[in-house]
Amino acid sequence: MDIRIGGPPPVGPPADKTSLPQGAVEAKVLALRPPRSRQEGVPPNEEERRESKPGVDTRGGRVLVLFIPDAQQLPEGLESGAFRVFLRFARR
Repeated sequence: MDIRIGGPPPVGPPADKTSLPQGAVEAKVLALRPPRSRQEGVPPNEEERRESKPGVDTRGGRVLVLFIPDAQQLPEGLESGAFRVFLRFARR
């Protein structure tokens, strides 16, 4: 009997990958947090120094942090914001 807790995977050929539909990317959820809050109004007796940000989090939203094991599946220029992302959740 071999009992391992938290050990590395056994040495050998890589496990078979499941095929995903084209354009689908599998990810692991690392964190789920509320949106960034922003202080309302200008501080008393002072001028507004904050710059307006175009991407302010909405109050009813959530920020989802994902881990993508295979980064080659991600499209180039993802940081530019030119892509929309659709999520589908499936139980393990």
